[in-house]
Amino acid sequence: MFQHFKSSKSKIFLLIILLLACYLILFWGLWFSWYSNFPLVGFHFFNDWKEWLQMDKVGHLFTAFHVSVFASRIYLKIHSDLKISATIGIICGILFQTPIEILDGFSVGWGASISDMVANVLGAILGGTFIIYNQPIFGFLKFSYSPSWISKLRPEIFGNTFSENVLKDYNGQTYWSVFDVKKMLRLKYWPPFINLAVGYGGQNMIGGENNLNTAFPNIERYRQVYISLDLNWYPKSKNKCLDILMYPINLVKIPFPAVEFNIYQGLRFHWIHF
Repeated sequence: MFQHFKSSKSKIFLLIILLLACYLILFWGLWFSWYSNFPLVGFHFFNDWKEWLQMDKVGHLFTAFHVSVFASRIYLKIHSDLKISATIGIICGILFQTPIEILDGFSVGWGASISDMVANVLGAILGGTFIIYNQPIFGFLKFSYSPSWISKLRPEIFGNTFSENVLKDYNGQTYWSVFDVKKMLRLKYWPPFINLAVGYGGQNMIGGENNLNTAFPNIERYRQVYISLDLNWYPKSKNKCLDILMYPINLVKIPFPAVEFNIYQGLRFHWIHF
C-alpha cells in the first residue's frame, strides 16, 4: 500500500511537470505573437464585452474547457475518481487562463477583463461536467478556421502569418458544439461516428466594437450560426500516453457541408465549411 502511495505521488509529480511544460511553451508562443509589441503599463481593467461580437469570449471559454478536460483526463490515468479529477481539471482550467488576464492588465493594448474571467470560469466548469457526465448540455467544443479577406487589411491586429491569423482573426474562426446524437437521443440505428455540430462565428469585423474608424465604415458586421455534422473519429488508444498526446487532434472540426443563418443574408448553404 505504501509503495502504491509512492507510485501515485510520482505520477502526480509527473502530471504537474507535464502541465507546467505545456503551459510554458504555450505562454512563450502567446507572448511573442500577442504581447511583445506592446509596452507594459500599470495594472488596469478594461471592459471589452462589446468587442468582436463576443468571439474572443467564446475563445476563452473554449480554451478553459479543453484545459479542464485535458488535465482531468490526465489525472484519471492516475486515479479513477471522476469528481476529484473534474475538480482538478476545473482548477487547472482557471489557473491556466488567469496569468493571461494579468498580462492583459499590464499591457497598454488591453486591460484585465472581468467578462474574460467569467468565460474562463464557465469554460472550466463545463469541462468538469463533461468529465463527470461524458456528454454535457453544451456538447464537446471544437474549432475551425478559414482565412478571411479582412485579415489582410489590418495585419497589426489580425496577424502577419497563418498561425497568427488562426489565433487573432475572429472573422475566420468558427467555434462548434458537437453533440453525440446516438447517445443523447438513444437512437438505435444512428451511426455512432456521425455527430451534430452547431457553430458560431462573426463576419466583417474590421474594428473591435465597430467599423466606423476603419477604411470600410459602411460594411455591416454580423453574427453567424451554423448547423453541420462532424465525425467522431478520435482514435482511442490502449496506450495511456498516446491517448493523451492524441487529444489535441480532436479539437478541430472535420470540414463538412453546413447551413448558415445570419440576419443579413438569411439561410445560406455551404458545400464545405471549415
